[in-house]
Amino acid sequence: MGLNNKWQQGANLVDRKVREAFNRNDISSLLGQYGGEDAPEIASRADFRVGTRVSFTDQNLQHRVGLIVRINQRTATLDCDGQTWRVGFGLLRPLFDI
Repeated sequence: MGLNNKWQQGANLVDRKVREAFNRNDISSLLGQYGGEDAPEIASRADFRVGTRVSFTDQNLQHRVGLIVRINQRTATLDCDGQTWRVGFGLLRPLFDI
């Protein structure tokens, strides 16, 4: 048996074990084992309106704050200090004034 066949058999075994683990446990019970908290909800289009102040982290890991100027199907168009950004709803966090 060649090295590639042994590697493939090992990969198949791992794949089968992973599938069995997910068949026995649902995602929420797995999350409960590793932190005790539910997964945070991902924001959707319905959570935002034009004029909402939001924050997000850009591709350079810089924290940005902006105002929604347009709602698109999958993204919101934001004005952040004179720059225009199109950001997916799942990456946005609403800002609340205290």
